[in-house]
Amino acid sequence: MPSTPRRCCRCSQLITTEYARLEDWTPETLETHRVTGPQIYTDGSKIEGKVGAALTWWEGGKESMSSTFGLEPHNTVFQSEMYALFRAVRLAKESRAASISILSDSRSSLDLLKRPSVTHHLALQIKSCLSEIREEGRKVRLFWLKAHVGTAGNERADELAKQAALTKETADYDKVPVSYVRRKIREGTVKKWQARTRRLRSISPPLPPQEQSLVRLRPELRGNSLAPALRMPKVLP
Repeated sequence: MPSTPRRCCRCSQLITTEYARLEDWTPETLETHRVTGPQIYTDGSKIEGKVGAALTWWEGGKESMSSTFGLEPHNTVFQSEMYALFRAVRLAKESRAASISILSDSRSSLDLLKRPSVTHHLALQIKSCLSEIREEGRKVRLFWLKAHVGTAGNERADELAKQAALTKETADYDKVPVSYVRRKIREGTVKKWQARTRRLRSISPPLPPQEQSLVRLRPELRGNSLAPALRMPKVLP
């Protein structure tokens, strides 16, 4: 059984979770945005129909630890990105570090966390954890990092997430997204409609010989949609 994300703090207060944008990884950018303390890079991936997530902890320009997580095939890339962020925030809380930077290349995930009011359960968990960390006088800052620009930590997180998707045999997260449910309902409806159409066609009476001759002579009259018109009685003036 995959583990359900547990509440990592007592309060459920909703907070506005701002994030800064890092277009590059130059010393000037790091100084401008005050990227201090350990850095946790996160990423999620869906490849060959499989889904994974990962985080990697860096200090002094080197990786000191990493974690990978498996998700179910029905999970989305967005869910994998959110789950990676959730695990990063939980790790930050457990580490007791005074200041930590968490970096993700998922704008959609960070934009969701930025909203003061959310209903997504992972977003609620993340906000709740961040709230308690701040109550303890510690700091966790979120950053959006442009993907695939050569940042070592981001490239490593991407590599680990793909590896997790391809190799993890058990799921750490398996919540079903609404989009998946809607798609399955739509597919089921289409299958039922197609089956009903085939059944109706199989029981519809064949055309009388004279009408079959007419269709052979007039190719444009072929098709079931015109057959009823051939049987229409004459309308008296």
